[in-house]
Amino acid sequence: MMEFGFDHAKSKMAPDTPLYFSATVINWEGMGIDPAIIGLNSRRVQARFEPCLEVLSEEPVAIVAYGPSLRDTWEEIGGYKHIITCSGAHKFLIECGIIPTHHVESDPRPHKVAMLGEPQEHTQYLTASCCDANYLDRLERFHVKLWHILFSHEAAYREIPTGDWIITGGNTIGPRAVKIARLLGFVNFHLYGFDASGRHAGEHTNPVPADRFKAVHCDGKTFQTTTMLFTHMSHALKDFHTIPNAKFTFHGEGLMQSVAKKWSYRFQPGYPLAVVKDD
Repeated sequence: MMEFGFDHAKSKMAPDTPLYFSATVINWEGMGIDPAIIGLNSRRVQARFEPCLEVLSEEPVAIVAYGPSLRDTWEEIGGYKHIITCSGAHKFLIECGIIPTHHVESDPRPHKVAMLGEPQEHTQYLTASCCDANYLDRLERFHVKLWHILFSHEAAYREIPTGDWIITGGNTIGPRAVKIARLLGFVNFHLYGFDASGRHAGEHTNPVPADRFKAVHCDGKTFQTTTMLFTHMSHALKDFHTIPNAKFTFHGEGLMQSVAKKWSYRFQPGYPLAVVKDD
């Protein structure tokens, strides 16, 4: 992720408070994706996710990723009133008889369509504007609200309609789901399937090759991880410090949960969670 200065005059913070926000860098050409999809989806879906920085609820919210520890912890999730899934966790929980209240997706690659599973009438789908058009086809008759990722790519930024909110940081869908949970008004986060190790709780349509995994040791345990997973974990734990009023509880057994035992949340001001495009 790259950091950019942000004009403090447009913020409610004190003028002497430096502001920064993190943008996501992806290889659009290498992924075979045209950033024009952002504009196309923005015109197609009129409803928008509206961020809220107020604390609306201190009730626990389960934020569910698709790490392998979910196989051991999914039964706990049924006891939550608020459940936010991402990636394949939506399909996994539904097949276990648990209906998420929200599902968040931001991956623009087409394989995510098959990972969604059956859309649910009582689930709110918070879908990034860069997602594949076929993903929105799958959600055609369901409750969808669009949101935007802050990309460093100028062409992608131009596609975002003026006046729309843009979510900063969170370089993968798991950390982005946590940030969106905060922007829904939640602060008491219970993270499931955030492992940064192993494969997934179930089938994945784009599996990581086995030769990319290496053994790492943490807290007296050995975990299989990849350079990408390890980097994403490091970015996520750093990004969590920018979320105000937050409380984090990690569930299950994985590399990230083990690292989190020695990690402590310390709010770092000056990193807006969302900004408005005004040009």
